[in-house]
Amino acid sequence: MHQEDSKKLYERKKKLERDLADIRNTKYALQKEENLKQQELTKINNNLNKLKKGELIITDHAIVRYMERVKHLPLEELKKLLLPDSTRALIGELGNGKFPAGGTHNVVVKDNIVLTVTVNN
Repeated sequence: MHQEDSKKLYERKKKLERDLADIRNTKYALQKEENLKQQELTKINNNLNKLKKGELIITDHAIVRYMERVKHLPLEELKKLLLPDSTRALIGELGNGKFPAGGTHNVVVKDNIVLTVTVNN
């Protein structure tokens, strides 16, 4: 095998490795998006089932307003607790993903939207 042939094979190998890494990253992002959509669909289905049974539904919006207006927890203060400046900076650098926030929880971000919060164990 000539040196030129091995160089071409090495370059092809590196390209394939990069392609595989890109595919894996895309697959991971799509799986996360699928999980979020499935959670949302499950929530909607649960609410529809409750409506059929005549059960009362409390929206997330109502809960937020209760916390703000009755419990007097200012939304801006809660936002700062949920997403500290250090986490905002990290998201600004890295974009989408799961980020540690305040040492107590993580935030999942996609397209500059905080989609959910998970608790550190």
